Amino acid sequence: MDKLIHVLDSHRLSIVFYSRVNNTPFSSLFVAPPLKSEYTASKLRMLRHMAELCRIVKLFQQKNIDLISLKGPLLGQLYYDDYTERECNDLDILVKPGDLETAYQVLLNLGYTLSETLWETPKQKSLYQKTFHHYHLYNQATDIQVELHWKLFTSTIEAENIEHTIWPNSIAHHISGLHISILSSSINFIYLCVHGSTHQWKRLFWVLDIVRIIEKEGQDFIVNAYEIALESHVERCVLEGCQLAHLLFKVDLPKPIQDAIQEDTQLSKLTETSIFFINTTTLPSLSPLSSLKAFRLTVKKVVYFHQAIYLLAGSKAIYTTVKKFFINPDYWRIYSVNDKLFALNYVIAPLLWIYCLFRKHRA
Repeated sequence: MDKLIHVLDSHRLSIVFYSRVNNTPFSSLFVAPPLKSEYTASKLRMLRHMAELCRIVKLFQQKNIDLISLKGPLLGQLYYDDYTERECNDLDILVKPGDLETAYQVLLNLGYTLSETLWETPKQKSLYQKTFHHYHLYNQATDIQVELHWKLFTSTIEAENIEHTIWPNSIAHHISGLHISILSSSINFIYLCVHGSTHQWKRLFWVLDIVRIIEKEGQDFIVNAYEIALESHVERCVLEGCQLAHLLFKVDLPKPIQDAIQEDTQLSKLTETSIFFINTTTLPSLSPLSSLKAFRLTVKKVVYFHQAIYLLAGSKAIYTTVKKFFINPDYWRIYSVNDKLFALNYVIAPLLWIYCLFRKHRA
């Protein structure tokens, strides 16, 4: 039972699993007190997340900050019929780049702090905002994490066309007396596919999101979303999400999507990578230097990861990978060079990478 709970927790499926097997002939086998306790705790956590989202929305509206809620409780409300039926570990909030500093200050005043230092100097802060796409914050009093986004994607994926259409196409969702903006249905579906692909779909509940959307929106919707993805060069992410939904959950796909999957000869490599990461999600985190087996697994993960990113982003992935190797807040936390000598950060980056590797091993 402990192993089952661990697997469900790793893939964030405790609520879904309990809801499916409870009051069935199998309930006596699976619905043991520990699982019921985990289910209750997850439901209560989602109630807290929704309450916190409403509190943040109210304060942002008072400051005239436009906000879009990504994933989280509202996705559960739309596609799981009840926001407490979909688990999430944090709240994802998108603001316009011009509102970033004001939104960040509002969250600081609420008791949130950065989970870890992201910059030490003004130059590093500016470079971080150009290279990455969100801050990760934590409120110790409420035990809630917030990801504050100023764009949907990092530069890894060429999705500029989608970024330009986010705000004009956002729609208002009404809940608890508030109008909370969310992504349009098509952009939301594409966003979830891109998010899942760039994280190798390592948690099954990301695939389940795609399943729920396909089942509720219908096959014509998926075809239209795929056509939008084609214009933004992220069609392979959508195809991968659809293929995993079909392989793992037996979802029927429309013929145009089936044909596109068959025509993409590289898609099978992406799917193989994702299934590998799904299978290894519940493995303990091991230092790559702790054993030969751990080293081999680490190398395989690195190879699969970079292969997947290259298949998704093409030659641009090489530039992005190299860029992120040299622009890394982990290094800046160890040693930070004055902005007047900022170029030295690139010189010492390889040495700091080696230091981080061995420090992880000692830990």
